[in-house]
Amino acid sequence: MTLLDLINLETYFEDEMLIKAIKQLNTKEKRFLLEKYVVKKSDTELAQEKEISQQAISIYKKRLLEKLKKLMKR
Repeated sequence: MTLLDLINLETYFEDEMLIKAIKQLNTKEKRFLLEKYVVKKSDTELAQEKEISQQAISIYKKRLLEKLKKLMKR
């Protein structure tokens, strides 16, 4: 995963509203989306790499998806 992948994260998705919402996320959030949904890492893999619990990953994912939903409604 490169910085270019993060900058162009929205190119991996087709939905216009989703792309607009992704552009409003910070780098950490974009990196998570890239690793989770483009690279398709499991919650367990992400937790191990970040040295946090799988539960923490699940909570972060849930909050991030809720944020995306709110951004898409704007």
